[in-house]
Amino acid sequence: MNYKKILIIVGIGLAICSTVLIAVYRTTKVKLSVNTVTMQKTNFHESILVSGNLESSNVQNVYKPVAGNEVERIYVKPGDAVQKGEPLVKFKPSNKENFEQVKLEVERAQLNLKVLKNQLNALRYNNSKSRTQPPAKNDDGKTDTPQIPPPAENDDGKTDTPETLTPVEQEEYKQQTNINKLTSSPSSIQEISYNPAMEQSETELIGQIQMAELELKQAKEKLKQTKSLLKDLTIRSEQSGVVIFVNSLAQKEEETDPLITVADLKNLIVTAQVSEYDILKVKENQRAIVRSDALPDKKWVGKVNEIGFIPREANTIEDSQKITYPIKILLDEPPTIKLRSRLLVEIILSEKNVLSLPDEAVVKEGKKDYVFIIRGNRAFKREVIVGKRRKGRIEIISGLNIDEKVIADPPANLKDGVEVTFR
Repeated sequence: MNYKKILIIVGIGLAICSTVLIAVYRTTKVKLSVNTVTMQKTNFHESILVSGNLESSNVQNVYKPVAGNEVERIYVKPGDAVQKGEPLVKFKPSNKENFEQVKLEVERAQLNLKVLKNQLNALRYNNSKSRTQPPAKNDDGKTDTPQIPPPAENDDGKTDTPETLTPVEQEEYKQQTNINKLTSSPSSIQEISYNPAMEQSETELIGQIQMAELELKQAKEKLKQTKSLLKDLTIRSEQSGVVIFVNSLAQKEEETDPLITVADLKNLIVTAQVSEYDILKVKENQRAIVRSDALPDKKWVGKVNEIGFIPREANTIEDSQKITYPIKILLDEPPTIKLRSRLLVEIILSEKNVLSLPDEAVVKEGKKDYVFIIRGNRAFKREVIVGKRRKGRIEIISGLNIDEKVIADPPANLKDGVEVTFR
């Protein structure tokens, strides 16, 4: 009886062992099918992303004059190509009448100064017995001799007579004539001392002459400023380019926007705003990659050309909470998009070429990283040292040779030393 039990137990043990052996045999004989890859040189870089706009590097904005001159004529329209020196807009002079008025003030001041000098010469001539004072001199250093100024000519070349002069000019002409009559001969000079109009001291006359000279100087300066505003008020293009904007509303006094904008479309730049934190990493000549939503498959390469020292002024309350600095990027080739288009700008802060594998090829166990290399037709597990990850790839610092084959995506049940086949 005991013999039978022993046979049964032995039989059951043999059956279990056979099953295990068969399972192990089948496992070792089943070959896993895998794909292999090798390490590749990959450009790994650190970058920041900012939004930007396409602008012209040379832009001329034309504004209304401060004097408020009205627009007389606009010579261009949006899209017009212009050459340097071509007229863009002409403004009407706003102070022509004022110029004539100031011009009359200068003439009146000149005549007043001459009359006062004639009076001083007459007074000194009357006291010529003592000969203590020399006659007054003109601005050119010559002695003023009291003479009636020659009659002025009209625009038609004819001489003005007292009857053709204005009331103010007639009064001035009469006053000068009387002074010249008084000083025309010694006998007339003798009568000056008895004329109430000449009963004033030489000191008073000199003071009046000094005041008159100052008034004449001020009147001439005023005339110069007024005359400068009467010059040709035609604004011309400062460069060759294209008219990209004409603002008809800017003709109104309260409008502060440009009236006309001319841009050089051959020299384009990208302008962008960088945060106060990232601007510390941005340097001139760093590479930049520019993309547009309008052309997603296209990209343009350039470099940082200029970094602003002063942050951009906030236009809204929300903007006031953000501090950004302007930068400019020069492109290697002009983009095929419209001016002022919105762009996505990637600024490359640092970059290097490294050896890398696909992320899936590296298996992490605890704090260590492993790959399965192929030797013959078997897979062997090996530890590697990894670096940065970028866009689905991982840097391999050490542990592999560049020509060693690695399983691209190791199965979860892959064991060290297992025989594999290749897809």
